[in-house]
Amino acid sequence: MSSVSEHHPGRVSAMIYLDAGGPFALYNPEHGDIDLDRAELQKDLSKLGEDPYDDALITKTLTDAARYRRNLQDLRDEVEGAAAPAPTKADLSSIAAFQRYFAGYYGGMLPEEEIRQHYQIKADGSVGDRLTHPGSARAKEFEYERFSTLETRALVIIPYPDALNSGVTHDPAKLAAYKAQEASRKQGQLAIWRKQPNVEVVVVPNVTHYIFLSDEDEIISLISRFVHSLPS
Repeated sequence: MSSVSEHHPGRVSAMIYLDAGGPFALYNPEHGDIDLDRAELQKDLSKLGEDPYDDALITKTLTDAARYRRNLQDLRDEVEGAAAPAPTKADLSSIAAFQRYFAGYYGGMLPEEEIRQHYQIKADGSVGDRLTHPGSARAKEFEYERFSTLETRALVIIPYPDALNSGVTHDPAKLAAYKAQEASRKQGQLAIWRKQPNVEVVVVPNVTHYIFLSDEDEIISLISRFVHSLPS
């Protein structure tokens, strides 16, 4: 959506980001994003291979490398603080069982349609291996673009704080550190969005990514009000 706003201004009158307001949609240079920063660092290294004596490029590469290293550390903290237990054979016996397993550590129900999109469903109804879906090169190009502003009018609905299940780790200290890190990132991301003059930010507390299921009435109300406020 951010790429549409950036590269095709005026083609849409408004946008709604439903828990899609991460750094991939609007980049926060303070915290960065592990995918965007990895792609940028790869570009730096490729250019250095062509001209290793470019002083400005060396400086940029060091800066980008430091940001990526910080993101890697954050990722390791996330894995240590919120690693999910591997599903058992019983958890994979059916879609309903897999939904219960998922809800047990995530705190919310994974929609059946999403399971069917991302996992092989066997003839007996059990859940198999995760599927891979090839993406177009053009989509990947947009995926790794840093967007610094959003000129299009937008409603950005962000769950915060997340309803993270407290049972995802056996180490309370690691969980507390992970939650603090996530809070810092989310607050920074909210601040970036709130600086955009055409953006309305709505924060909904203690829900999961599947807010459209858990808080359907509120979400429909927010979207309807926003759409009805647009010029005809």
